[in-house]
Amino acid sequence: MNHRKSLFRNLFTLLILCCLLLLSFQHNTQAKIVYAFRGHGNSKDGIYVMNDDGSGRRRLTRQLDGYPRWSPDGTQIVFTRYTQADGQKSEIYLMNADGTNQQQLANVGTRNGFAVWSPDGTQIAFDSKGDDSVEIYVISLETRDITQLTGVDELHNATRPHWSPDGKEIVYQKFIRRVGLSHKNIWIMNADGTNQRPLFPDPKPEDPLIFIDSAKWSPNGRQILIHKSTIDENGIFNRFGIYTIGGGIKELDFEEKIGGKWHNSGVCWMVDGRYILFSAGLSEEPTWDIHDIYRYEIATRQLRNITRTADVGEEAPHWIAGTLSVSPQQKKKVMWSTLKKSEGEYG
Repeated sequence: MNHRKSLFRNLFTLLILCCLLLLSFQHNTQAKIVYAFRGHGNSKDGIYVMNDDGSGRRRLTRQLDGYPRWSPDGTQIVFTRYTQADGQKSEIYLMNADGTNQQQLANVGTRNGFAVWSPDGTQIAFDSKGDDSVEIYVISLETRDITQLTGVDELHNATRPHWSPDGKEIVYQKFIRRVGLSHKNIWIMNADGTNQRPLFPDPKPEDPLIFIDSAKWSPNGRQILIHKSTIDENGIFNRFGIYTIGGGIKELDFEEKIGGKWHNSGVCWMVDGRYILFSAGLSEEPTWDIHDIYRYEIATRQLRNITRTADVGEEAPHWIAGTLSVSPQQKKKVMWSTLKKSEGEYG
């Protein structure tokens, strides 16, 4: 009889442990979004992480930082650190996924930013502004050697690179010079900087001002997510679009669901290309500087507001698939959803 009771207790204990492990795994797999809080001197400035549903927020940095991007394996984050409050000076930084080991990675010109990983995690592409133009560079994480890709022979004014999933090509946005403000268009090149050409025909100088930017390859490499702004006498008209390679562009309209005219402050794909994740603010005063993070399901056209804040807001979200956990300096495993908020929601 005692043997049966002991066996029952052991089985019950094993069942409880299995349930706890399952819950831990579920919480762990939710921790996938990194983003920047940009308050322009606000005490909450920094890089944060959170679950897909906006819960479990945790602060990683406490400076004026922006544009964070997960490494392909989820162990590191590359980001832009602004060393001047007006954003005119910045450097590329690297840190572990838990915010530890923050280190400067690259500082070519006065303003360095918009860094992205190569698919194999061995290189990082970024843009840097020199005396005359902004160009795209690549740094090897093994050797720390930096190679300039655009503007080698003539000024190119290229920014915001993004690698194709196979690592063979890079899309980026290029300023198309004209009198007054410049057009922006999406260009594409080989990963070594050769064969630079426009993805779409460049706007003509006399065309209404057009910004086509924020290009992001889809996970399968068959599509490119873009943001397009047209500025004319009727104001600013913003749209996201999904360009199918060799085909057309499908426009995504959020104006009614967001609540008015909006402007983009960061976008990426998520969940195998079935969703897009983006940050945006309304273009009307006094809410111009308030940015929230949204998730949009392409098939159902359902838009979900993940964050809502009364402060300046969350920008440049980046999502990663797979199981992620946070290991603080004590090296103890901590589940994202159980992290304590000792200083309120934003720590």
